[in-house]
Amino acid sequence: MEPLSAVLKDNIDSWAIKISRTTGKKMGLKNGDIVEVFNRDRGESKYYRVILDGKVRKNEAQINRLSAQLSGATNGDALDIISAEEISAEEVVLKVEMEGREREELLDVVREINENGGEEVHRFFGDKQPVFNHGAKIYWEERGISLTVAKISPFPYAVYTPNTKVKVSVTSPFNGILMVDISGSMYFNYIPNAPGLMKLSGDPIISKLIDDPKYEMLEETVRSVENDKEILRIHAAITAVLLYFSEKAERELSERVALISYASQAKSAAYKYKGKIRYWLQIGAAGVETTEQYKEMLVKMLFAYIPKESNKPTNGVNAFEELDKLLTLMEKDSKKRMPTMIIILSDGEFNGWKGSFAKTEDVLEVSEAIVEYVKERFPPSRGVIINAVYIGETPEQLEELPEGEEGEMLIKKKERAQIAIDTLKRITEITNGQLTIPKEFKELAKFYEGAAQSLIFDLGTTDNGSLPEDEGEDEFAEDEFDEEFEDEEIEEDFDKF
Repeated sequence: MEPLSAVLKDNIDSWAIKISRTTGKKMGLKNGDIVEVFNRDRGESKYYRVILDGKVRKNEAQINRLSAQLSGATNGDALDIISAEEISAEEVVLKVEMEGREREELLDVVREINENGGEEVHRFFGDKQPVFNHGAKIYWEERGISLTVAKISPFPYAVYTPNTKVKVSVTSPFNGILMVDISGSMYFNYIPNAPGLMKLSGDPIISKLIDDPKYEMLEETVRSVENDKEILRIHAAITAVLLYFSEKAERELSERVALISYASQAKSAAYKYKGKIRYWLQIGAAGVETTEQYKEMLVKMLFAYIPKESNKPTNGVNAFEELDKLLTLMEKDSKKRMPTMIIILSDGEFNGWKGSFAKTEDVLEVSEAIVEYVKERFPPSRGVIINAVYIGETPEQLEELPEGEEGEMLIKKKERAQIAIDTLKRITEITNGQLTIPKEFKELAKFYEGAAQSLIFDLGTTDNGSLPEDEGEDEFAEDEFDEEFEDEEIEEDFDKF
């Protein structure tokens, strides 16, 4: 059957799709059936509850304008409609964005909604029986709020039933700082991949830059992610960051993104000042006026700060000192205070300056110093959540050890893996964050996509008051941040915006 042409309409629920009665009859569909809608132009599927309407043309499919535009769909997109299974939702987490609304006002609304086991939200969804797609927007007219589907179990779509557990949480526009491990092990160790699952080359920004020799690693990354059963950890990290940047840009909120790359010691942080590019990037800053410009700027920033290879570990505490300086300057420069999510990506321990030759006690000493530094400089009252992603071998993967010298090396590796995981877990717990250990690349990608969209404060942890006001002058002078790009051509690219 020929695909139907998408028609964007305002008066359709975000979980419904309208097609003609004649078309529906040919497909064996009836009102209320669940269908998978594959967008050929976007290369992605969403799920809807079908409405048969005699007023709709045979070659058209009408969908909600806001929902479609948020996923990048436009009028005329080619849509394939396939009958799908009605899967019952076990749990749904909905988030309320705080842009343009006072924090306490939204908290009051959400408290009311969640009272008495969430009876109000069940009444709202009961008659409609919506289909939940991850990231879909739902407008609650009576409450005057927009809900975003932050989590669905089972994933990736499910249908509301009276037994579905529904939770509404308050979220907020938030700044993002990514810390990316670029130590030598990232360049010769692998993570399992599902070839063909991701088509990075179809992104217009990536396709524009992929043949530029300045972005050689971009071409290598795209080729590997699309074709290989295993990909280098550095390529996995680059792709995860690209996905995060893309999702963050699409939000078009007053959020900022920064990047730090490190090899135990922070090598560079993505900030600058005094008339050129600052340490942060956002739409409306430094002449960046559109989502496309913003995404291109972020991609260029990524490859300006992730070099071809780095294998010179030094004192691991330095990376967190650099993070502290960056966050302090961000806080000082912000006109509007908002929370910050930090994501640390690591594939091993913070070795200390002796690298892989360090003794276990040296590694423990550095790890303990990092934890104490985070406790001192990143308390929850600072409005920061630190999440960590560990993509190195776990102790469980190193369970069977051979005898001899190789066995001794693996015992040491297993020991270090446990220290790394424990350290990252302790860091995240200080700020109510989480540690994620993906087993394969698609789990890593999904985490970064979701992290760019959602920083959820449960009602039990949102009563900490507003973020603290600045107290006196910062202990870090701005002169400390006057760093230059090593790649002058990259700097010129930034200056064009």
